[in-house]
Amino acid sequence: NTSENLDTLQFYIENVIDNNESRINLLGVEVVSGSSENEIKIIIVYNTINNPEPVTFEYILKRVR
Repeated sequence: NTSENLDTLQFYIENVIDNNESRINLLGVEVVSGSSENEIKIIIVYNTINNPEPVTFEYILKRVR
């Protein structure tokens, strides 16, 4: 989990959301190393167009093997 890999993942997540999800306003994406070497934590903050209240979505990617 190098900082270059985490930055690249963040860039692709932002682009996919911007290009494919017109119902939300993306407020931020953060990709950080998890608690172990085999985890990546993704935090996405957004709001929907009808509701200005921000929503935070957190997901942890774990290597299975």
